[in-house]
Amino acid sequence: DRTPEQDTALFQARKTWSKDSYQRRLDLLQSHQRCTNSAASKDAMKQCRQQKKQARKSLKQDHRAYMNKVRNQLGLPENTGKKRDAKRRKLQA
Repeated sequence: DRTPEQDTALFQARKTWSKDSYQRRLDLLQSHQRCTNSAASKDAMKQCRQQKKQARKSLKQDHRAYMNKVRNQLGLPENTGKKRDAKRRKLQA
């Protein structure tokens, strides 16, 4: 179980990440839109989807690294993004 202070710190970290990554997320969407608008074939659309998927994966990894740094500072276990780890954390509580 997390303490109220840990919950507050995690909330603040999520809020900070959301504000700080806004431009990056917006750029990702606009890039995908430009790619889709200029796509002239099925293969081009597929390439757009793959680029978007890779960009979102990178953003997600950066978010996880940021939040894990905060979690470590708070003495909480890291989140690897795997459901099995979520179950383990739930059982530890």
